[in-house]
Amino acid sequence: MTKRIFAVLCSIALLLMAVPADAQAVTSSVATVSLTMAVPESISMAASPAAISFTYNQTAATATASGNITATYSWNVAKTRTQLNILVWLGSASAALTNGATNIPSSDVFVNWTGVNSGPAACTGSDSLSPVQGADCEYNGTNLFAESFSSTATTAPTQATQFAAIPYTGSQSIVFAIAMQNLPTLTPGSYTGTINFEAMVQ
Repeated sequence: MTKRIFAVLCSIALLLMAVPADAQAVTSSVATVSLTMAVPESISMAASPAAISFTYNQTAATATASGNITATYSWNVAKTRTQLNILVWLGSASAALTNGATNIPSSDVFVNWTGVNSGPAACTGSDSLSPVQGADCEYNGTNLFAESFSSTATTAPTQATQFAAIPYTGSQSIVFAIAMQNLPTLTPGSYTGTINFEAMVQ
């Protein structure tokens, strides 16, 4: 009797210990989710201070600005771009500043791109990109303050080398001195106008 019980217990143990030799994992099909992100090109321009005031000198026929203007532009563009242009222009060629009755033309307003051009130039330029014909504040006779993009450029140029190649992502500033010359005798009043700054990539 004891031997029979022992045999039965051994059989049960062997059954419990047995593992099918052909057991394999069962898996599902693979599900996929696409991941995408679009990074748009960007370019920005800021100018400070928000306002400039002039002191009129009737004897000298000039007007002196309260300070310089700093234009800061930033960009992050595709490597298909070839050039970045900076446009600077007055709101009107015939009335760059006006008191409503007397106008100061753009030919009497001079801008010096500090550290870049050799001296002040009248804002009288015009070309195909001019927002206001006859009121561009030019650099050496051209409206385009142009810089070429380069894959090898790693930093933006200084003002002394303003036309060196620039990287496709960056930021830099230009300082502008503005003044008025050759002014006629002006009637009293408050004269107002605007100077505009824009960055453009091509």
